[in-house]
Amino acid sequence: MVGSDDMDWRDIKEFLKDSLGYILFFIATLVVVIYIVSIGQIIGPSMEPNYHEGNIILVDKLRYRLVKIQRFDVITFRHNERFYTKRVIGIPGEIIKYNDNQLYINNKLVKEPFKREGITQDFITSKIPEDTYYVIGDHRTNSEDSRYFGPIDKLGITGKVEMIIWR
Repeated sequence: MVGSDDMDWRDIKEFLKDSLGYILFFIATLVVVIYIVSIGQIIGPSMEPNYHEGNIILVDKLRYRLVKIQRFDVITFRHNERFYTKRVIGIPGEIIKYNDNQLYINNKLVKEPFKREGITQDFITSKIPEDTYYVIGDHRTNSEDSRYFGPIDKLGITGKVEMIIWR
């Protein structure tokens, strides 16, 4: 019976050796999805004409741990138990104003280098608090954004949209 026990141990070792690659691949995939990138989907028309409902997007979850959030970045974030995709218009310490469909930051005209739909109704914000950002959808007449719920907290930001991977 000694030979039988040796055979069982060799079978177990061989099984573990074969399985190790799959286990490591699974763990690496899990780490990437949790901490580095994820895949999301655009829901609703608020980011048209640049992103359309149903677009599948690649979201960089690591970026904002390494670099600052920039104006005009398209981000994903969680607010009131919902996930959103919007464009950053204002960063901490700024005052945002739209007048005659033109963007002013701290009373200086700023050109928006992306296509947008609709007219942005005139408004002005108070100074954007630290660690919060003012976000707006590209489809200005059909977007639930900071104009309705105020600046978003940096802790709610889940990542930066890097690209559309499926239209």
